[in-house]
Amino acid sequence: MSEKDAMREREIKLSLLKSIASKSKLTEEDVLELGRKVNKGLHERYKKYV
Repeated sequence: MSEKDAMREREIKLSLLKSIASKSKLTEEDVLELGRKVNKGLHERYKKYV
């Protein structure tokens, strides 16, 4: 994949994320809490492999 293709793909993904976020009813605080829960879950899942 060329650098130009990678940039185009990133632009498409960012556009999709912006579209989803613009329709979201979550507050910034809700998003931070959700992120913490996801991170904690991932930590618990992968700590057994370390």
